[in-house]
Amino acid sequence: MTENNDDFMNIVELNDNDDVFIPPPQLMYNYQGLKQLPIDYIIFMRPSTIHCNQNYLTELPHNMPDSVWNIFCSNNHIYKLPNTLPVELEHLYCGNNNISALPDTLPQSLAILDIQENPLMALPDNIHTYINLRRLNITKCLITALPQLPESLECIIFYESDPVCEYVRQNGIEIEHDIGIVTLFREQIQILNEFPARKRIQARTRIFANELKEHYACYTMHPRHFAPLLDNPEADVSEFIDAYIEGL
Repeated sequence: MTENNDDFMNIVELNDNDDVFIPPPQLMYNYQGLKQLPIDYIIFMRPSTIHCNQNYLTELPHNMPDSVWNIFCSNNHIYKLPNTLPVELEHLYCGNNNISALPDTLPQSLAILDIQENPLMALPDNIHTYINLRRLNITKCLITALPQLPESLECIIFYESDPVCEYVRQNGIEIEHDIGIVTLFREQIQILNEFPARKRIQARTRIFANELKEHYACYTMHPRHFAPLLDNPEADVSEFIDAYIEGL
C-alpha cells in the first residue's frame, strides 16, 4: 500500500512540474440552446477545441483565444464569421448556417474548412494564399464558379446537383460521384487552376428556385422570404438571392 501511495505522490509532483505538458481542454456546448458563447470562460480556460453545434448562435466571438485549434459550430444561425479567428486554427466546421461570405482574412494555419449548406455564393479571391488548406467542403452552397485554389488543397467536395458542378464540367473535367457526392482531387484541382480567370467569371450559372427549395439551408431557415418564388420553379432567382444576402 505504501508503494502505491508513493507512486501517487510522484504523479502529483510530476503534474505540478512546469516541464510537463498538460493538453488544453475541450469545451462542449452542443445542444445547449445558446444564443452566444461564454467568451469570458473560454478565454479563462484557453481550450484547444470548442464544440457548439446545434444551438442558436448568430455569430462567433471575435476575441477567442489563440489556443483554439478546432471549432465545430454547425447547425446554428451564424450569418458571418469574424475576421479575427484564432491564429492557430486548423479545423473549422461551420456547416448548415446562414453564412453568405467568408471573412477577408482567415488563419494561415487553416487545414480543413467545412462550409457546407450555407448560402455562400463565392469563395474569397485570395483563397489560393492559404497554403495549408488541404480539405474544402462546399456541398449545398450557392457557389457557381471557383477562384484560383491553393496548391496545398488535396480535395474539394460538393454535390453533383450543386451549381458549381456545371462550372467544373465546363472545364472538361469528367464528374464521377458516389451517391451524388463529388470529390475532386489534387490533379483535377490543378486543371481548374489553369482555367483563365476571365472564363471563371463568365462561367457563372443560373440558380433556379426549385433547386433552392430542395437543397439550400437559406430556404429552410427563411422560407417566408423564398416561398413566393416557388410559383415559378424555373425562375432565375440569382439576383433575388444577391439582394437577400446583402440585406442579412
